[in-house]
Amino acid sequence: MHAKMVHALTTLVIAVFLMAIALSAGAAAPMVVRVGIVGPVPDFFHEQVATPLNMWDDAGIKIKYIEFSSGAPMIEAFAAGELDMGVIGGPPVVFANTRFFLPVVAAWDASGIIEMWVRPEDAQRIQAVGEAAWFKGKSIGYTQGTTGHFMLQGYLRNIGLSPKDVKLVHLEPGDREQAFLRGDVNAVQSWFPPNKLLKSAGMSLLTTGRKQNITIPSAVVARAAFLERHPDVVVKFLDVHFRLIDLLQKDRDRFLDTQAKWFNTHGIKLSRDELAQVHGNVVYYDLESQIDSFSPKSGERLSYFGQAFQDMAAFFKENGAIKGNLPDFRQIVDAQLKYLKMLKDARTKNK
Repeated sequence: MHAKMVHALTTLVIAVFLMAIALSAGAAAPMVVRVGIVGPVPDFFHEQVATPLNMWDDAGIKIKYIEFSSGAPMIEAFAAGELDMGVIGGPPVVFANTRFFLPVVAAWDASGIIEMWVRPEDAQRIQAVGEAAWFKGKSIGYTQGTTGHFMLQGYLRNIGLSPKDVKLVHLEPGDREQAFLRGDVNAVQSWFPPNKLLKSAGMSLLTTGRKQNITIPSAVVARAAFLERHPDVVVKFLDVHFRLIDLLQKDRDRFLDTQAKWFNTHGIKLSRDELAQVHGNVVYYDLESQIDSFSPKSGERLSYFGQAFQDMAAFFKENGAIKGNLPDFRQIVDAQLKYLKMLKDARTKNK
């Protein structure tokens, strides 16, 4: 009798143990997605707003942010398999795709916040003699392979100069602005928030990418192998991305308050008004307009953003920065339309 009771208890303990293992497996922790981000910059707002509002938890994914000073080192991290997704400017996406396939799953136009600055006295001289005459032979601080690099070369083209007509000085963000203020370079390409140094010093904003009619896309990208294995996770990331844009458009105060608090707790003093000004100069796309911007129009080879990236790549090739054939942006951008449609279908089913 005693042996039977021991056997029964043992059987019960084993059953409970196996059930606990099964329940533990069923309640596995959310997947950790390694996300590269250049920053901090306000239009790369995923960490700054989604994380404080627990939007990743709601989506059932866990984000591990890895911050980079510019796009080039982020691309090296993608090449090494150290990142799953990223939020990044257009030129690094172009250069990456000359080496390996890095699909674009969302995009927006940041041309209004990519800037060229000069000293006030030089702004007056430019008005007197013209841009081409003043810039010829001058030194310009910039960061190679960034959106600012593209804007700078586009600006030179627009005023009738080439990179050979000026002295281009590669500097990291932050160092660029300090070098300009020290007088090491005559002009500087900048963006927000490093440009706050220039504003506070009374420097003159000469132009922006938007004023030069240069489309400068920024993007959410995904490593090809990760996208293939985990399309559901990428769609969840995109859902949060577009929910953030909806929040900015429909509950601006909450978005700006959250973002300003994030910057201030990370030692960067920014007001809601400053952030609102930045966002006012960026063209964001909600899900419907993003689907449209990734869809080629009748008779056209590429979508709006496919063409924007193609133009950027062609420009860098023309200036010798890209060797060999151009990447195929039908595959890099337009073919990723299916993930946007997957998200739309999922939202429709959940209504």
